[in-house]
Amino acid sequence: MAKSYFRSINDVDLFVFAIAADLKGFITAPAEVKEWSPTLDDILNIAHRTFAQEGVAQPDGGWLFQPGVWTDHPEYQYAGNREIRPGMKPVPVAGMSQDSSHSLRFPLWLTSLMQAYPPGSEDYRFYQGLRSSLERQFFNKVLVRPSADFPCYRMNNFMSGINGVYRWSYPGLGQGSGYGPYGLSSSLLVGWWVFLDTDRIREVYRDVAAGFPWPKECVEVYLGPTLPNGHPASAYEPASSSMRLWHLEVLLDSKM
Repeated sequence: MAKSYFRSINDVDLFVFAIAADLKGFITAPAEVKEWSPTLDDILNIAHRTFAQEGVAQPDGGWLFQPGVWTDHPEYQYAGNREIRPGMKPVPVAGMSQDSSHSLRFPLWLTSLMQAYPPGSEDYRFYQGLRSSLERQFFNKVLVRPSADFPCYRMNNFMSGINGVYRWSYPGLGQGSGYGPYGLSSSLLVGWWVFLDTDRIREVYRDVAAGFPWPKECVEVYLGPTLPNGHPASAYEPASSSMRLWHLEVLLDSKM
């Protein structure tokens, strides 16, 4: 039986597009340009057609890539559950968008594709527009700012803004475990979102860096699903290697 995700375009495909875009600008020797241009141009033409066909503009100016292809995917079957609770059943969501963690690479993929073309050209403006729309999607639907109820930045689990359960009983997490609401927020700390290249995304990273060491309730969210015996106490220490690395990443992002 055919599944919606059989037509999904995954990271491998999109990295090929981005690598071709980077090589298009990197290769300048005449002999190499002659040898590689037909292949690179073919890949970039396919990339353009892919993004034109598979991207969907949203009413508020945002943008989603292939909404709906993830509806049948096993990792998304519990997305309609807004909390983890005993006896939880699958609740797939029609028109399901990709999770926000895997989506973090899109800002740089779109930047690479944009920069494969002369500034101001039609293709340059095409990818520039997609990146701008992705930035609006991120701020309108995904990013959750600190509030009186929670002191740190978080992310909704899916690019549409749905914040349901992801990867419930996934083999790498164990039976009866998965990512609850905001469970993918640690992907913000990895830093790829800064390539949206706007003042307000850089401001987010400045705020996150300035808030270090983060309160324990924030670290609990960033650490993700609880291990069988809980997270070790050392994981919460500001001087731990993982905390220092996360802080360094957001600090560097804040300078970009």
